[in-house]
Amino acid sequence: MFSIKSFNLFSIHLLPGCLLGLSLLSGCSETSPGDGFNPGIEETALVYAKRTIQIDENDGSFIQPDIREPLESAPGGDVFIKPRFSLTADAINITQSVTNGQGDVRDISVSHDGKKIIFSLLPEDPNPNDNDDPRWSIYSYDVETASLNRVITSNIVNDEGDDIAPHFLPDGRLVFSSNRQSQSRSILLDETLSKPQFSYVDENRRTKALVLHTMDADGTNIKQISFNQSHDLGNSVLDNGRILFSRWDRFHNEDRMSLYTIAPDGTDLQPYFGTHDESHRDADNNTIHFISARELANGEIMAITRPYDDSFGGGDLVIIDARNFIDLNQTTFSNLGAFSTPAVRKATQTLINNNGELSLQGRYADFFPLRDNSDRVLVSKGICQVDIDTGNDPNTPLIETRPCIEPYLSDATARESYPSYGIWIYDLNAHTEKPLVIAEPGKYLTSPVALQPKDRPTILVDKTVDQTLESENLGLLKIRSVYDFGDQVFDNCFFSVCNDAAVSSVMDYADPAIANASQRPARFIRIVKAAGIPLRNDPDLADPPDISNRAFGPSTRLRMKEIIGYSMIQPDGSVEIKVPADVAFYFDILDDQGRKINPRHNNWLQVKPGATLECTGCHTHSVTASELPVAHARTDAEAPSINPGAPNDGFVYSNTQNPATGAPYFADTGDTMAEAINRAEASQNNESSITPNVNLVYSDLWTDPAVRAPDAAYSFTYRGIMDGLTTPAPTTATCEAEWSANCRIVINYQEHIQPIWEVDRGVNSCTSCHSAKDSMGATMLPAAQLDLSSEVSDEEARHIESYRELVFTDNFQELLGGVLVDRTISVPALDGNGEPILDIDGNPTFEDIPDPALRLSPTVRPTGARNSPFMEKLTETELDAAASLSPATVNHANMLTPAELRLISEWIDIGAQYFNNPFDPLVPEN
Repeated sequence: MFSIKSFNLFSIHLLPGCLLGLSLLSGCSETSPGDGFNPGIEETALVYAKRTIQIDENDGSFIQPDIREPLESAPGGDVFIKPRFSLTADAINITQSVTNGQGDVRDISVSHDGKKIIFSLLPEDPNPNDNDDPRWSIYSYDVETASLNRVITSNIVNDEGDDIAPHFLPDGRLVFSSNRQSQSRSILLDETLSKPQFSYVDENRRTKALVLHTMDADGTNIKQISFNQSHDLGNSVLDNGRILFSRWDRFHNEDRMSLYTIAPDGTDLQPYFGTHDESHRDADNNTIHFISARELANGEIMAITRPYDDSFGGGDLVIIDARNFIDLNQTTFSNLGAFSTPAVRKATQTLINNNGELSLQGRYADFFPLRDNSDRVLVSKGICQVDIDTGNDPNTPLIETRPCIEPYLSDATARESYPSYGIWIYDLNAHTEKPLVIAEPGKYLTSPVALQPKDRPTILVDKTVDQTLESENLGLLKIRSVYDFGDQVFDNCFFSVCNDAAVSSVMDYADPAIANASQRPARFIRIVKAAGIPLRNDPDLADPPDISNRAFGPSTRLRMKEIIGYSMIQPDGSVEIKVPADVAFYFDILDDQGRKINPRHNNWLQVKPGATLECTGCHTHSVTASELPVAHARTDAEAPSINPGAPNDGFVYSNTQNPATGAPYFADTGDTMAEAINRAEASQNNESSITPNVNLVYSDLWTDPAVRAPDAAYSFTYRGIMDGLTTPAPTTATCEAEWSANCRIVINYQEHIQPIWEVDRGVNSCTSCHSAKDSMGATMLPAAQLDLSSEVSDEEARHIESYRELVFTDNFQELLGGVLVDRTISVPALDGNGEPILDIDGNPTFEDIPDPALRLSPTVRPTGARNSPFMEKLTETELDAAASLSPATVNHANMLTPAELRLISEWIDIGAQYFNNPFDPLVPEN
């Protein structure tokens, strides 16, 4: 057993804190503990949260706060107010009546007039043993009337989700993060799949995603304004009225928290700072993330940088020059101004360790900039402490907490203890800090705010939207040119696909006399939507599926997805297409056969009903160390587009003609071809070019027949009379006939892909060769070591054989004595420590293992159909997989229909998942 005796540095002695080496308490000798100080703020009220340090009940260790788990709590948190900035001023507990000492609090924010505060509060759990857990809720406190109230008064509405990180908007409304996902839940009822309403889990599949919502000050009119599939946290408001927050980008290979902004009406979501990996390494090359960002009076941004966990809830305090930089490193293509200062610099002179080891000079958990022209900031600072065993009996340790000074640091039993977090005031000019509230054993003090007025930020009025699109719950995606990479340099190759025409600009692509359709790399755009995953054991669902990782396929990071639809890319690379509003989506750029040719977009996009999302281009950037990221998606930083559009009003694109009217298309100055054609169609009450299609349909809408023959039309349709699918279609006949906002293409391998291998094609039937059984039921060696049968896999019972053979590494097999066996080699047998296993005579023993030199790599790669050797073989075309197409093997070209090849490509491009519907009854569960 442990006997724990806690010594908090400042609860024992205040002034001897200077013994820590003075760099920790720079200027502490100037402080008189009983007096007010810092002229001009002595009578300013100070508000802060006192929370309980979480302890593991099993072993007594500290539970490390993880910013990816924002709903973690421990009983014993409350909000306190001090009437003035003084160590001796009494602190008043303003939440005791609700928490009864058994609740928790977080995220304190103050109104612009300094008279109200809001925060998130977790009430006391009256029955901790039941499954009915209380929710984090937003509370307001009126300083003048000393009244505490829950903002959402309806119990039913309040219990729809956890609400945290509230902040006052300039117009009096509130912005907050919540897993109630109000819009996302309602959209589920409108989709073509039958799904219950639920809040989707984050992309780590650990907790429901908390995304941005707004509401009126009285708790009504709740609206979801962000649709990330992981958390959007730490809200504040810039002086220009935009909401600044930390977004957890977790899709595919991304895993970072960066700064984004959005308008309060949910329009104009933009990255703000740090959306490339280059920004997420500190000076010691440790991985860090940006949280709790707030704007300083000079327009710079202050934030905490820290790892996800293992930092005792603290990190470093930095200042970001986001006015002139969008990343720690960036190219000179930014329009933000001269780069005369570092993008990120330390705010303090405190040395912070972010590598999981002891941080001798402490850590910062939170801060609040004072707007009094003093360059001072309130901070929650943790002073370094270690636990040492001062007892003499190893069986009964006596653990005591000591400051991180000698001789304690050299004690053989020393281990890092939870820092002693108190509230301090830090002078950014003099680099001095003074304590305001002393830390307490077992507690940490955080979320400090000053009740002082500040100038109200700009009130942003809701943007005008297209009412017709709004009524259909649609928005508009506009891309100026997919060939635009932000470097203002034209390249006639789009990634690995190059044209064979003599073109030197996108305007050459736009001229039918110079380039025909087959000479343009990019032909179609695909819109892909996230398929939300429910939380396992979700109490809000009657029978929530406990989805196994086996449901997702070779890469669980790609999750499940649904295809919304397709559209043609105009000759100059421009796009204008309707997309469902209030959903998380991304787009793929496709070749003429509907196969992805761009790297996967790793950030979720969104558009509000009736609004327009405008993209300059593809925005990719080099990942090599010698080239820096190009500013993208932040409208005040992007380089001019490579596509100039029409040079003047009434411009006619060269050698083009509207086939519907025989007249030329007329463009206004700067118009892209997409804008010109959609304006022309709108004048004829035609929206065919702007409306997606669940099928791939191409027709030449530009070429003047007097110049040359228009390009041939073609289509890949699921239910086409010729060359359609002979297997189940992944969408409805209604959506094929007429696309609408709720149309979805949902591909499940067993339902939609496996039947293709089993279609009777006579001698060309897939499973007649690619099976472990011949037509008489005898065992045979599958052609090319590829078994496409629907038998249960012998490697994974939750998969069928064909799926394992296509997307996972496999052993090389041979037929011996009528039995399929792995080809093996004999190797020395080793024990668990890697030592040889000897027989009774001391001789090495051997064992047979599958021959690693003959391991078969997957022929389907979730990076895309063009990167998959399997697709190269099905089409007998060299794409991007570098597979060898031997003429001695069977020619597979034309064995499958175009519709089947299109469906297989779709399935691979979006991730080669086993299932894309989490509620399918066949989804593998744990």
